Amino acid sequence: MRKRQQQQMNEVLKEAIAQLEPPSQRLLVRYYKEGATQQAIATELGLKQYAISRSLTRLKKSLAKILAQWGQETLHITPSPDVIKHTSAALEEWLVMHYRPVAAFSEPHEPHR
Repeated sequence: MRKRQQQQMNEVLKEAIAQLEPPSQRLLVRYYKEGATQQAIATELGLKQYAISRSLTRLKKSLAKILAQWGQETLHITPSPDVIKHTSAALEEWLVMHYRPVAAFSEPHEPHR
């Protein structure tokens, strides 16, 4: 049962990412898959680092909300503050594993600045 739920969650998140605007998808790839720092991404785009940080935060909140809605509808989990906190942590882990599956096992992922 748990494996099926994990697969469903993977599909929900993959679909949510596929629905994002291309610049948002690219930001996730640059940050999570390619390991670019927020500063490097900002420089490439002619933005300030804090703008990239805020964009990443907004993207993760949006994905966490979708994940929480899925959990409520599928698993009947009420989105309490503790559940939201756990969902956000699980999402961060999922993003690392999704974009850097091999590296995630060989080296810890530190948040970039």
